[in-house]
Amino acid sequence: MLAGSTVSIRPRSGGIPGRTDRCRMTWTVIRRKESVMSGLGTHKQGDIDTSFGIDGTFELKVEGYVIEPGANERLRALARADDGSIMLAMGCSPPEGGWRYGLAKITRDGQFDPSFGNQGVVVEPPLSGETLQGAQPFPVDGNATVLVLRSQGSDTWMLTRRDGAGAIDTSFGIDGYVNLDGIRPPGEPGVVKGFVIPAGGGEFFFVGTTQNAEQRYGGIVLRFDASGHLSPAFAGKGYALVDVPLGARGRITDAVVQDDGKILLSTATVAGNSRIVRLLPTGEPDPAFGTNGAFVVESDGAHRNEIERLFWSEEAGIWAAGTIMSRPPAAGLLLTLDDDGTIPVGFNGGRYLELNYGGADDGGIFAYPMHIEASGQGVTLVGRADYDGTLIKRVIVGRHDRTGALDPSFSDDNGFFIIDVDLKGLNFLFFGIDVTDAHLTFEILTGNGAGGTPPERVLVQRYTSWGAR
Repeated sequence: MLAGSTVSIRPRSGGIPGRTDRCRMTWTVIRRKESVMSGLGTHKQGDIDTSFGIDGTFELKVEGYVIEPGANERLRALARADDGSIMLAMGCSPPEGGWRYGLAKITRDGQFDPSFGNQGVVVEPPLSGETLQGAQPFPVDGNATVLVLRSQGSDTWMLTRRDGAGAIDTSFGIDGYVNLDGIRPPGEPGVVKGFVIPAGGGEFFFVGTTQNAEQRYGGIVLRFDASGHLSPAFAGKGYALVDVPLGARGRITDAVVQDDGKILLSTATVAGNSRIVRLLPTGEPDPAFGTNGAFVVESDGAHRNEIERLFWSEEAGIWAAGTIMSRPPAAGLLLTLDDDGTIPVGFNGGRYLELNYGGADDGGIFAYPMHIEASGQGVTLVGRADYDGTLIKRVIVGRHDRTGALDPSFSDDNGFFIIDVDLKGLNFLFFGIDVTDAHLTFEILTGNGAGGTPPERVLVQRYTSWGAR
């Protein structure tokens, strides 16, 4: 088997729509001192962006509801629309209990957008027999948003669409909703996790994890047209079940679509190693990729690997980032693949690269990837360090060239920089991320997890990115 090697550099420093509730929204902020560096203007890489919200922080609050962010599993609860505004999926629990789904829109400078819903928020009562929460916003053409919905028990997954003003689009699916199990024959595996990605031409894919009656997990890819109907040109019926060895609690973690229509999927499982699978435009495994359409991220036999993020472009090819899970502290991994599903010898000697920016003593171990993007010159990663709730919360941003070596021109720390997220609370989860050359925007749940001080809060914070240099 091919094991990874390590780079370690120490830094020098189907339903019926209900009505929309009308609630008054409030928001508060956390203040943080702005940094100044001689020669770099008023901001450096990783500084809080004080032009967003008030001094860089926006708190999502809806009066009369306890707010829970969308699903954090793939950090998809936040999405940036074409006009630069930010959409936030959420669950809203009223005092009498239960859940309603919600969607918020904030402006590019961090305020509720009063043109959307009721002063920036729509909260929808539960559908008959369902208590749904917003999981993922997916902006589409015309300022509309497709919203992925899940039940509290994650046993029902649906789609709905809101127009640019926040009103439900009843032309979408059936009366504005699509039930991902209800549109398929009875007895097929049910959707238990998933997310939406673009398919081109105004269409989109829902990519998910399924579970059958025997508790066996697998994958599913459904292609929808803009009106929320299955596109039969894909796999003959609009969807394909994907046979991948996920094991108990396994999942499809990410997906990207190549220009030729082929679909790349990544997996994580508690038994065995992660896979990168490529499907043909027909939904079948691509026999020209890896072994029978799959590349297995082999370890040295002592550790278990997971792939969490994928990237593809014609210029950059295939890149993947993940985590070596089965050792404390967890560490990140990076790899690139040729079109035939092999790691090129020119990248780290043909092995995946273990990521360790500074070591545990510096709190700089890159453990859980949150974002990956690449070009013909190399790859940029955003991730968080491994921590146990008592350490400083840190985000690490690094850039590597195509050989895997850190790019020293990227920052003053030989190819990476670290953001210290100064928020208190043992309960700390990232729920969303948006990345541009200028900004890194995060949605964060922070607090103690059971009330008390500090209380639970849903925050959106913006930091300066690599464009600050």
